[in-house]
Amino acid sequence: MQTLRQFYEMLDESQWWPPSRMTEWQQGLLRPLLNHARATTPFYRFRLEKLFRSNGAIDWARWSEIPILTRSDVSRHFASLLSRAPVEQHGPFSDVSTSGSTGHPVTVRTTRWLNGMALACSWRGHRWAGLDWSKPLLSRGETLPGKAIGAALGPWGPPWLPEAASGQHLHTNYSNPYWSDLEVIQRQAVYAYAATTNQLEIFFDDPALPGLPDLKVVMVRGGAVTDYLRTQVARVSAAQIVEAYSSKEGGALARPCPAGHGFHTNAEAVLVEIVDAAGQPVAAGEKGRVVITPFGSTAMPLIRYDQGDEAIAGETCGCGRPLPFIRRLEGRTNAVFEHPDGRRSREMMPIEGRRLLGAGRWQVRQVGPTDFEVDYVRHDWGTAPDLDAFSALFRTVFFDDAVVTVREVKELQLGATGKYREYENRWRRDG
Repeated sequence: MQTLRQFYEMLDESQWWPPSRMTEWQQGLLRPLLNHARATTPFYRFRLEKLFRSNGAIDWARWSEIPILTRSDVSRHFASLLSRAPVEQHGPFSDVSTSGSTGHPVTVRTTRWLNGMALACSWRGHRWAGLDWSKPLLSRGETLPGKAIGAALGPWGPPWLPEAASGQHLHTNYSNPYWSDLEVIQRQAVYAYAATTNQLEIFFDDPALPGLPDLKVVMVRGGAVTDYLRTQVARVSAAQIVEAYSSKEGGALARPCPAGHGFHTNAEAVLVEIVDAAGQPVAAGEKGRVVITPFGSTAMPLIRYDQGDEAIAGETCGCGRPLPFIRRLEGRTNAVFEHPDGRRSREMMPIEGRRLLGAGRWQVRQVGPTDFEVDYVRHDWGTAPDLDAFSALFRTVFFDDAVVTVREVKELQLGATGKYREYENRWRRDG
């Protein structure tokens, strides 16, 4: 097993590997993972049989016949998915729970190896974005006992690099009041602020938020960047917005192409597939479900795991990197609105919709065949709400017979982790 430094330094070269060499690398990591899962994990004891020939060799042509692992599978079969003989050198191991932004929170067991590969891939993404590791980064995360808000946790770049030695990763937690984050950003001239999409929308939504000239980068994880977030960041800062496609289950999945063409998958650490309803790869330009197999998930193998997202498959990227390419991330699959006649829509309301209501943050929910609710927190924009114009725009964006109920509220409905879903389908045509 490579060290963290060796893996990171390899990534500088492997981003240019031809597809045949990347396939060889991936199969070299998949082979022991599959054998390990089959031998030590009850859930996979028979699930992978069709992939193995009688002599024990793997028939890679039958890969797509492996059933997709769903979030419901993980919830129901957590114990039987755990390896009975976890690879000791891949530890320590830890259980993490997802936020439930797909509507189905799950708990998985991760490894140090998986997290290390994810960190190295994130560093490569930082380099692609031109980030400066010598500057301070404030990042919202889990509560760390004994660590005050703004406490330094060490370098946020590769610690062996001289340019990263002075750049401190500053701590703040998910439950911390946002004004405390603002104090840290102003007091320590924070260069980059990292949080989930929802958390950042809450922070930048405050009309009283002052200008932040020292803030150069906003690092976004846990959801696609909305036009509204871009608008609110630009209101107080010239900060560059840097996206990361990642998950607690799979680590760092993809990063924006440095030439701005889409997303390159971190193929050295995870196999990312975009598949149709039958689990077969979609053609370039087509939409499909994102299915992942993280190579470091040996304590609880996740083989062909449905990530809960949809994406548009890409072709060869114009930047010259042969790394697998995602043209566009479409977001969580439960954000698809459905019409009784079979039409589907994953559109998002344009910024003009917020201005018509004077809205800041909002929740858009489908609650019936043609029935929708929009709850919003007042932001103003200098105009009085125009409900008729908003409803007309809504029907143009989604369905022409949509019945829209609009309510101004003081607070939006948050989940157990303090997050909310901006677009949610609470009605299913076939449910």
